[in-house]
Amino acid sequence: MRHISDWQKLTAAAFFLAFAFTLSPFFLRAQETPQTPIQAGDNPLGLAKQPRQTFLTFGGLLGAITQQDAVHSPLRYSGAATGLNGEIRAYSLNTYLHIGSNLAVGTLFPATGKERNLNAAISAIQTNTFAALAFDVLHSEDRTMRLYAGGSLNVMANIKTNVVFGNSATAFDVYASLGAMARAEQDFTLWGKQWRGTSQIMLPLGGVAVRPYYSTVLTSTAALGSSDLFSSFDIQGASVFNFPQILWRTSLDYMLGTGNWVSLAYEWDFYDYNRFNRVQASRQAVSLSLHFRLE
Repeated sequence: MRHISDWQKLTAAAFFLAFAFTLSPFFLRAQETPQTPIQAGDNPLGLAKQPRQTFLTFGGLLGAITQQDAVHSPLRYSGAATGLNGEIRAYSLNTYLHIGSNLAVGTLFPATGKERNLNAAISAIQTNTFAALAFDVLHSEDRTMRLYAGGSLNVMANIKTNVVFGNSATAFDVYASLGAMARAEQDFTLWGKQWRGTSQIMLPLGGVAVRPYYSTVLTSTAALGSSDLFSSFDIQGASVFNFPQILWRTSLDYMLGTGNWVSLAYEWDFYDYNRFNRVQASRQAVSLSLHFRLE
């Protein structure tokens, strides 16, 4: 059976190359065109002259979830997903702080041959809550290009419910991890307006993974009593070697004259836990967010 990771890695590579190709003319223009001094009033984002800023973000997303969980079934499930996100982003002269959480909810169906079985659906709820602190490791002289690198804390939870078989309904994955992150930003002018291209990746490196041994675990532990709550869970230390996970965001931002900005982003999450009852899952989405300047 072909694993999810094969085609998902190809998908991510294709989007990354497309993003880089699309923005490369703007990068070249920023480097080749003589720069005039930037005034704070002319730059809504203001990072060149006002590097200390804080933003509150709200947005929604629309995308697709694909996953294969041996606890439920050997089949691959896929379907549409919708969700919400909320974030706080704080810039200073040399640091970037990013705290946020996103939620995606989808109804997934298995594929048997070339047909989708619409009578065997599962509901999936996936959340990522994260905090990242990064440092300015490279920037252009006028600070219109910035590159940050640092560390991150991420807690991922994916809860799946089989809506057909109530007596074996629930399976879940929880992964709390520390990892690395990198973020690139490029401001540019197009059609007399100010824009920004960004790309950010978080790679969890090590943490703790929690998985049920069986999909009936919640029903069984309820019957046995709370003292046996953890006896049916597989709780293990996990690392990038047995629980690889990637969280990638790339966006095109439009700066508003008020100092706020609007962001259209492509999001891709993927993880693969192969220690016990292997699970693979990916989420792709397009999100639209509004960033309100607080400081």
